[in-house]
Amino acid sequence: MTDEQVTPQDTIEWTYRVPLLTSRFMLYDFVKVIVISVLIMYALVAVMGWFVDGEFVWMPPQVFLIAGGAMVGLFVIACLLLGNRFTMQFSVGPDGVGYASGPREKKWNRAAVIVGVLAGSATAAGAGLIASSQEEGGFPWAELHGANEYPGPRVITLRNSWRAVLRLHCTPGNYEQVRAVVAAGLAKGAAERAAEAADTPPGASRPWHSWLAAVLVPVVATILVTAWPWLVDYEDGTRFVVLSGLFLIAAGLLGGCLRRVLAAISLLPTGYIVYLTAAEMLTTSDGWFPGEVVRGWEYDTGLLAVTLVGEAVLVGLALWRLFGAAESAPGEG
Repeated sequence: MTDEQVTPQDTIEWTYRVPLLTSRFMLYDFVKVIVISVLIMYALVAVMGWFVDGEFVWMPPQVFLIAGGAMVGLFVIACLLLGNRFTMQFSVGPDGVGYASGPREKKWNRAAVIVGVLAGSATAAGAGLIASSQEEGGFPWAELHGANEYPGPRVITLRNSWRAVLRLHCTPGNYEQVRAVVAAGLAKGAAERAAEAADTPPGASRPWHSWLAAVLVPVVATILVTAWPWLVDYEDGTRFVVLSGLFLIAAGLLGGCLRRVLAAISLLPTGYIVYLTAAEMLTTSDGWFPGEVVRGWEYDTGLLAVTLVGEAVLVGLALWRLFGAAESAPGEG
């Protein structure tokens, strides 16, 4: 690939086949994902055990090895199927940084969704959908706060205010050019943040009614869900309703990446609430008259409708906080 001579004001676009098993950056990122995923799973099982049985459930240490080993095995298989290379398209320019997966990788993501659906595996289908949603994207310079440069492997790691968000894998011919554009872009982003901070009164980066809505909407939805007595009295359903609301409140208040993580976690108790509601709606019992059969949804149907509205709000809010545009986290301008 030949690279044209550019200035920091120009846009550079290139394609790079990123190594997988032989890249220390990829291995580091994957180990980090494994550790965080297993810890989250461990915490979720413990908390869910408390909500179901009234006491924390601590998994044995072997679970870490089994879960981590399974993820490592899947990672190695995926790397072999991809030929130990993942094609990425990068661009850096005056407006920011962009990235996209290669055509072959996009086909693999679509295939994972189809195979998961045909096999009845929600995990495989979900993984394919998540990968598809992250096939392309970008960051304006104002969202990027720094960069770590690695001249040897020709990698530039871009960071926001607290974590790495993207690694630019450069070619031998464009590394210095990309580095110059990144340096100019980071300086531009810092100037934009400083100007915005100077023009914005303290605490005004997010309007007060947004903070209020982040608390009130989950609270109101939680109250609506508890309207149908046949749900809250069934298998301690109230615990899961409250847990879902708390996760959504935290997601709305914290913002940033934590918002998406907490919103995704909130879907677990919310999904269980929906399951309990459906199970109770489909139960049958004897009526007042001989041979009469009464279905669960026929008891307090009006209150059931209120509960279903509350559940729809919880699910919709979780999906919005998971996939929608992020609000500013506390302290961000």
